[in-house]
Amino acid sequence: MLVHRVSAVALLATLPLVLAHCGSDTTQGGGAGSPAVAGAPAAGSPAAAGSPAAGSPAVAGAPAGGSPGAAGSSVGGSANGGAGSGAGGASGGTTSSGGSGGGSSAGAAGKAGGGTGGGSTGGEFKLTSPDHVEGAKFDGKFTCNGGNLGAGIIPELDWTGVPSGTMSFAITFIDTTIGDTKPMGQHWAMWNIPATVTKIPQGTKALMGDLANAKQSGNYLSPCAQSLMGGQDDQYEFTIYALPTATLTVSGTSVANVLTALKAISPKPPTATLHGHSGLKGQ
Repeated sequence: MLVHRVSAVALLATLPLVLAHCGSDTTQGGGAGSPAVAGAPAAGSPAAAGSPAAGSPAVAGAPAGGSPGAAGSSVGGSANGGAGSGAGGASGGTTSSGGSGGGSSAGAAGKAGGGTGGGSTGGEFKLTSPDHVEGAKFDGKFTCNGGNLGAGIIPELDWTGVPSGTMSFAITFIDTTIGDTKPMGQHWAMWNIPATVTKIPQGTKALMGDLANAKQSGNYLSPCAQSLMGGQDDQYEFTIYALPTATLTVSGTSVANVLTALKAISPKPPTATLHGHSGLKGQ
């Protein structure tokens, strides 16, 4: 009986050693699958604050590749109509092209800033008249119909949309039915008109005020149906030229001389036109 009790006690005494041996197979710090030690995350565990693992969300202030640009970068169109570029991410970022917002107005402002002459008045360069509708028959008082050759007065001429950099204007009046290469087709010209002028008054003869220094190729020769081929209804064209110089060098004073000087300008200056026809003889 005593022998059995001794054996049982011996067995119980060795049991803790066996259990301790079973738990000693793992190394200190935890085996695979055990909780990560603070400050040293195991593979696959969530990234610790301040130290993102590969594939984890980008930390604020340091965008990952392909992520939107950082705050403060300009995206889209700039005010002057240029192309803006969006800032990409740290790697793999893309750029976005800007729009054209404000293109025309800002472009005009840019020209005005760099121009040396009159600033643009905006819009298309146009030549009009309160006395005459584009392409219509000239009213009788603006022709020599029913009167002598040379009778009739010039209608008022107005122009708008002056191109930036314009320093002066020149105007020609041509019978396009005959052509500008023939003397009978060359009716009238005025040049060295200051860039500040935007109107030729009706019936202008003596040049005064801002037009005092302008030059004319003789008197204005109005449309005249009875002047050629028994009263043909000829077509006419006023043309205004926006010139890059304050004066136009003309060798002589005829319309032909003015046309020669204008055709020699390169590149060709901006122009605007106003058309009409004389009507038949006696109208």
